[in-house]
Amino acid sequence: MSQRHPFAMWSGMPCGRELTVALGHIDNRCEDLPGDKGEVAAVGFWDSSPFGNDDAADFAVGLDQTTAQGRIEMVGTVLERVANTGITEDLDAGDAPRAVAAAALVTAQCPAGEPVRSNYGPSTSMPLFPGYLRQLAIDALDRLVTPPFWLADGWRDDAAWHRTISDLRNLLDPPQAETLFDL
Repeated sequence: MSQRHPFAMWSGMPCGRELTVALGHIDNRCEDLPGDKGEVAAVGFWDSSPFGNDDAADFAVGLDQTTAQGRIEMVGTVLERVANTGITEDLDAGDAPRAVAAAALVTAQCPAGEPVRSNYGPSTSMPLFPGYLRQLAIDALDRLVTPPFWLADGWRDDAAWHRTISDLRNLLDPPQAETLFDL
């Protein structure tokens, strides 16, 4: 049974129909149109949280459908792809929001981190991530804000997007207080 998605945006739907959620999986294919090839419509972003967009929500579905080791590999792979994308290379438009979501999952396991609470985040518990993913998450977030940086066309508030990345970055690598004298 499908229900209307609370964040359906008519303007982003090339097929002109509403986004539906079927059994917890986002179904935004346009298969019912004559001549259509079932392409996935780019609906977009509804808030600046790490899972507040279609790519991250789909990433969460993928995490839920794999093993604990598979979740570690998925998180590591997307962080590595973004972290290793040079500034002269184009970032994959889907990798950027997935990397923010992956960084949020790694950040949740930091001492001051908080669990990811989102209706669109993974519903399965995450395994303990290896320590090297923390640095990869930092590098990926740094790449996302290094010009030419990636900003989603769907964000309505670029400052909120930067704040999300900055907050995650600060939890992964907290600013150190400057020591003037060692006692």
